[in-house]
Amino acid sequence: MIFDYRYTVGGGRSSTTYSQTVASAQLNDSNLPSFSLGPESFFHKLGDVLGYKDIDFKSSPVFSDRYLLKGPDEASVRKVFTPEILTFFGNRKDIINIETAGSRIIIYRSNKKLNPDDLRSFISEASKIARMLAKDKGAF
Repeated sequence: MIFDYRYTVGGGRSSTTYSQTVASAQLNDSNLPSFSLGPESFFHKLGDVLGYKDIDFKSSPVFSDRYLLKGPDEASVRKVFTPEILTFFGNRKDIINIETAGSRIIIYRSNKKLNPDDLRSFISEASKIARMLAKDKGAF
């Protein structure tokens, strides 16, 4: 599924509305551990000092500096993020967000709603990422 998702935070004059295009899929024969991946900000890095848990990889400082990776089962999440996957995400020009739960995956760019002309490319990119993470077990 591809859809646009819109949400508002705050209220009244202090509210902000965000819109983004999301790819969602049911992965065939795959059961990824639950995790969320997104851009890491200065505040997340500050949170590390205060005990906020970010899964970092000493072998890939570029990935670890750019992405915030969280999941309840760190060992299982680490198994998904092979050196090839860390390099793939570390070398990307833009940062993408991914959330998984069992065989469900969603992929999006924070607060970026796509034009119809960009949908084919986004679907192709999302499919490639899902296949890579699922170890190409017939992911959509």
